[in-house]
Amino acid sequence: MKNNTHIKSTLLIVALTASSVSTQVFALDDMADANQTHYTTSFKALDVDNSNSLTKSEVKSEKLFNNHFNDADKDNDGSLDQEEYTNYKLKKKC
Repeated sequence: MKNNTHIKSTLLIVALTASSVSTQVFALDDMADANQTHYTTSFKALDVDNSNSLTKSEVKSEKLFNNHFNDADKDNDGSLDQEEYTNYKLKKKC
């Protein structure tokens, strides 16, 4: 009987630990989604010509890109797509 109680206690601890870890993972995922949504909104606000890309003149209001536009422009096409914009913002945020 005592051994059975020990097993139940151990299973309860394991279950609580697993649920705690999964809650933390979901919280991190929600933060990533919130950042992604924020960057998407910012990107769309800057994209005044609705071309789904940003030129140097469209991002001139963001200090981050004043001297680093070319670093963010990974495909060297002279513009930033949403992925390039978001990835560079996330990289510099860390």
